[in-house]
Amino acid sequence: RAGAPWRRRGYRRPPAREAVLSDVSDPRSFRAGLLYAFIDLVLLGLGSDGHTASLFPAGTQPQYHTPTLAVTADYAGRPAGRVTLTPLVFNAARNLLFLATGAEKAAAIAATLDGPFDPARWPAQRLQPDPGRVTWLIDRPAAQQLHHQAQP
Repeated sequence: RAGAPWRRRGYRRPPAREAVLSDVSDPRSFRAGLLYAFIDLVLLGLGSDGHTASLFPAGTQPQYHTPTLAVTADYAGRPAGRVTLTPLVFNAARNLLFLATGAEKAAAIAATLDGPFDPARWPAQRLQPDPGRVTWLIDRPAAQQLHHQAQP
């Protein structure tokens, strides 16, 4: 299989114990023209301001044309120079799992899940994998402002 996309792009097949990404030897793991494999599971949090994965609320919705993005921001009084994955990668994932706890996150969770679609204000709304799945694990204090009943 010398013509396999992963070989042309320089990827190595990870041993099973390191397999965080899907099996990169399978050409179906790649979408046409992309240089990254699907991620099977992404674990994310949600900040009380609505940020996730260093995707911060902004006055205008940034355009994401690359799988990674350099982020420079002053977050909660701390300089935040970092690299993050972008919605291009998250929306290609098979599963997104958000973990958020505490009453200080309740407003952000309610706005993200129940509020009007405003991804510039609530960045987690940009993350809608297709055909993947999004799961939220939240405690009672974080769920207190939701309008719908959570499953026990």
